Amino acid sequence: MTPQETVAVLAATAVVLAVFLAVARWVGNRWYAGAGTVALLGHAAFGALVLPRLPYAWDIGRFHYRATLILSGELPPTNPTINSFAGLQAVLYSVFGPDPTVVAVFNGLCAVLVALPAADLARRLYPGLSTTRGLVATVLFLPLPFVFLTIPMRDALGVLLFFSLLAAVARAYDGETWPVVLGIPLWGALSLLRPELGAILLAGGVAGAVVKAIDVVAERPVTLRGLVALAAVPGVVALPFLVPRLPVAPFAERLQRRAVGGAIYLDGFSYETGLDVVLAAPARALYFQYAPFPLHATSAFDVVSALLLPVLIVLTVAAYRSARECERDLAVLVLLLAAYVLGVVGYGLVDTNFGTTVRHRVPFTFLLCVLATPTIERWATLLLGAVGLDIVVDSTPAPERVGD
Repeated sequence: MTPQETVAVLAATAVVLAVFLAVARWVGNRWYAGAGTVALLGHAAFGALVLPRLPYAWDIGRFHYRATLILSGELPPTNPTINSFAGLQAVLYSVFGPDPTVVAVFNGLCAVLVALPAADLARRLYPGLSTTRGLVATVLFLPLPFVFLTIPMRDALGVLLFFSLLAAVARAYDGETWPVVLGIPLWGALSLLRPELGAILLAGGVAGAVVKAIDVVAERPVTLRGLVALAAVPGVVALPFLVPRLPVAPFAERLQRRAVGGAIYLDGFSYETGLDVVLAAPARALYFQYAPFPLHATSAFDVVSALLLPVLIVLTVAAYRSARECERDLAVLVLLLAAYVLGVVGYGLVDTNFGTTVRHRVPFTFLLCVLATPTIERWATLLLGAVGLDIVVDSTPAPERVGD
């Protein structure tokens, strides 16, 4: 790194740290301020010192090339989803210089801010929560998300927009109007960066709204089991009519396009009919959420990813038990479950490379964390109590507090 690049990275770090501290001050939470500062500096250090030395290129050069074209006044090759982030990247380049490390630093800010809507979502989902410190720490420091949200590509901003919109929808269910106004431009931005996440969020929002409406007009409390039973019969009846009409070609084309590199799994698989898509969905969803498995590990990256498989399994079990046993808001639960299921199935049907899969599943891993919040908080309480740092819960109303 040249002296000029070092100065630019330090300047970018100072700016994002100032922005973060201002946000933390506005939130008014010392736990989040302290943990977030450590995480933010960790992202900056990883982006500047470690990332350039890793033997992986990802699509960093692709985004950098398009950003430099935009910066010089030229039109990049047509690809709206990539060009939308490259345009933002070009703005950062115009201020700090054309160095991808600067983008990694700003991605670190986005990654740290994700904890705020995640904590707000958890409080909307579980009204009885007294703290979300464990969730905040988990979102800030989960190893693989920490790495992938630092890489100078569009993932960090996409995850931040996705969770901000989920939190806005959850608030809208309680009658708040400002999230709807704010959510429209945010959804447009997310649809530019990650149109599939925009579609998933829209479908999940509609599902949660339907449940909210049913709950309002129903004479008896609505249960998740009752909703599943209600939807099961029309779903089974409609299945023979919908399966032959599934758009097979887009799934097959994306699957073939992503079957590149040295970390391909389920190689040689293709879709011929809609029935192939339906039958493959469960297995490919499992691969998407949990792969690579230990026997797949052929590189250092695969080994690290496989070592975190127990963490994913524990989060899944904790999410299931928490959602089943704890008091929860049913509309928000359906919103999150719909977004999660649609995400892991949709991405699972088209992803076939371990590197891409691990990167794309970051938002859905965070959704598992949100669903597992009561269990995570119980573990955090035990851990902090064991080291003499008991969690102090104040009397501030739960929906207004983040991370405390």
